[in-house]
Amino acid sequence: RTNLAAARVLSRSGLLGGIFTTGKRAVSSGKDHRKDHRNNDFAFPISRAKKGDNPKEFYLEQVKLGAIKSDPRQLVALEHLETVWKALSEAQDPAMATSWSRMFGFGGAEEAPKGLYLFGGVGCGKTFVMDIFFVCAGVERKRRSHFHGFMLEVHQRLHKIRMSGRGRADVVTVAKEMVAESGRLLCFDEFNVTDVGDAVILKNLFEAMWAEGAVVVATSNRHPTELYKNGIQRDLFIPCIKQI
Repeated sequence: RTNLAAARVLSRSGLLGGIFTTGKRAVSSGKDHRKDHRNNDFAFPISRAKKGDNPKEFYLEQVKLGAIKSDPRQLVALEHLETVWKALSEAQDPAMATSWSRMFGFGGAEEAPKGLYLFGGVGCGKTFVMDIFFVCAGVERKRRSHFHGFMLEVHQRLHKIRMSGRGRADVVTVAKEMVAESGRLLCFDEFNVTDVGDAVILKNLFEAMWAEGAVVVATSNRHPTELYKNGIQRDLFIPCIKQI
């Protein structure tokens, strides 16, 4: 709780930090965590959730039903996820719509809701609560990916551009394409950076996604300052850490 209270809201539509100490998760998402999700094809009890449900209220209801055991760390995480959920829900309300939200077209980073960055030890339930949030988010088009798989797709797209002769393999172009295709709510599980190829492009990639109005929610086992620690050419990655 102390770390959460001291957490900062980061970048224009960026990430909010909070530590959840290591502990055994009451419910596992099973093999779901490495899948690429566009809808509710999660395992029980997340399969009970519906788009538009309040994620914290859904969690508490499952506790009452005996489907899961309440965990105070997960509840703290859900309070922050509920804030993002409410911001997205308000954007869907025509009475409260802005130029950003009227078609959920996100008029720009200044209007897009801020995302969330959850970090902490293995097994404390970060993925579980993020997956609840993902299903409950009242957004028509959204994507939940394992971060490694997402970055693999980025590099594949860059390679395809190079091989096609369509011009320079531009990270900004790829970011715009992926946001346009996936929707502007992007949830990443196991955010981590171990590859120099990822490290050198992440700053431009995230800047471009945020410029398109993307809302990013991510889980990680690492504090942002620990990302790509001792990595080759880490100085090129430092600006991305500052963004996060």
